[in-house]
Amino acid sequence: MNRRLNFLGLLCAGLFLQACSSSNELSTADSSGFYGSDQLQIEPDIKIYHLSADSTIVYLKFDTENLLYVKDGDQYRASVIVEIEPTSRLSETAPSLEKKTVSIPPIPEAKKGNTALASATIYLPKGNDYKVAIDILDESNGKSAEKLILAEKNEKSDRENFLILEAGDSIPEFGDRIKPQTTYSLEVNSLNTDRVFVNYYNRSFPLPPPPFAYYEPKPFNYSPDDQFTLESDDSGRFQFTSAKEGFYHFRVDTTVKEGFTLFVSSDEFPEVQNVQNMIDPFRYLVSGKEYKQLLEAPELKNEIEKFWINWAGDRTRARDNIEAYYNRVEKANRLFSSHLEGWKSDRGLIFIIYGEPDKVYKNEELESWIYGEERNPLSINFRFIKVDNPFTENDFRLSREDYYKPSWYRYIEAWRNGRIY
Repeated sequence: MNRRLNFLGLLCAGLFLQACSSSNELSTADSSGFYGSDQLQIEPDIKIYHLSADSTIVYLKFDTENLLYVKDGDQYRASVIVEIEPTSRLSETAPSLEKKTVSIPPIPEAKKGNTALASATIYLPKGNDYKVAIDILDESNGKSAEKLILAEKNEKSDRENFLILEAGDSIPEFGDRIKPQTTYSLEVNSLNTDRVFVNYYNRSFPLPPPPFAYYEPKPFNYSPDDQFTLESDDSGRFQFTSAKEGFYHFRVDTTVKEGFTLFVSSDEFPEVQNVQNMIDPFRYLVSGKEYKQLLEAPELKNEIEKFWINWAGDRTRARDNIEAYYNRVEKANRLFSSHLEGWKSDRGLIFIIYGEPDKVYKNEELESWIYGEERNPLSINFRFIKVDNPFTENDFRLSREDYYKPSWYRYIEAWRNGRIY
């Protein structure tokens, strides 16, 4: 973040698949905190890996900065307990599942700000899909973070049957975005396969249109830009190098589209650290003519600076507006990235322009974002429908409506007048 802010200081100083419909009811619990600026006391990253037909490993990591450290003998320590409770999504055939409690060794204050890691093996028999509730409790202050994740255990091509680690490391990658030009080890569970098929895609996706503009995304062309096969080594793992930016789709069965996908981004992603990172999301605020003017400018940095200063009225307000705008871009990258970067997604578009939603209600197939008071006719409600995408579970498409047009232009105009909603 500091590198981006330094860059901003210099500046100011001078898809393609069909969306699913859902009959599930939305949760009655407000989930806006997950997208808001008030971070949870503990914000865990979670990775599930199906070790065998009956067992699954849950990996988790979290930052220890916000834990409460209390006196314990001659030192200050934090105490954390993790509870993992799986339930079957098919209640009529639900096997008996037990809650598991994991006690993490006391964390000394000297380790404050580091990353804590934990793992636990739970009983999840093949043939069902599961919900896994994970509760991480800071015993010293009673605050906790609760996460609910889905674990599919029906098909051999499920994403959770793959585990990726940086070569020579024992800690798995928790996300699906990896660094370029890096060698990784890929582990496939007890399928005991000695071969993995890889399709490589290098695709450019257009920006999403405004929320009131109807459009039909082009069908995705599944013909890969490259393909190759990985053979297992003596350890039973597969060695893979992220040679090019784009995305790699791993399968053990070429007769199905589903598999495990890794997305390769630039080194600085998800942060905004250079002019090109700034100009692309800036397109949401400017007209086609203005954007063309920017791209044709001999000094792109100076031209962007002119826009922000003219809108804000002075350099100080311009810098505040730039920081607010690109903070949202970075957060959208962290929250909403899928086969495309988060700022380029429908949820990213709305999050950047409108800011944090006041209320969020969601289920497995749908998210409802409310700006304003609930049941107030003047409030804005955006509905995002999950897309059936073989590459990612994080692809949601906005249900576009004509009535969004007045608010869209009002918010765009606010940015162009130096005001931040």
